[in-house]
Amino acid sequence: MPLTAADPAPAAVAGGLLSTLVVSLVCLAVAGYGRGVHELWSRHGTGRIVPVRRAAAFAGGALIVLAIEGGLLDDLAHGSLAGHMTQHMVLLLVAGPLLAAGGAGLPLSLATPLRLRRRL
Repeated sequence: MPLTAADPAPAAVAGGLLSTLVVSLVCLAVAGYGRGVHELWSRHGTGRIVPVRRAAAFAGGALIVLAIEGGLLDDLAHGSLAGHMTQHMVLLLVAGPLLAAGGAGLPLSLATPLRLRRRL
């Protein structure tokens, strides 16, 4: 049976793929940040270069992004404009500043391989 434009299956598949991509990228960024922070803290001591509060802010921002992507607010966002706009505002006003406060530049650069780091 051919799919028609009114069939919601392709949209559901595309939405699922996009959601999987977002979750994968956030997890990859958290893993890289964690590796870089671990390297800094093992060299210089815990909380020396990247304070614990910065690492906690980055982790909190990443958790909010993951919660927004697959949680109750995501279901509300598909059902109403108000839910969709609430999702945008939480991402912009809560997750964004927390991720920025994490100062991800140095830890993420330390998570890259040495040859790539020298080129960067």
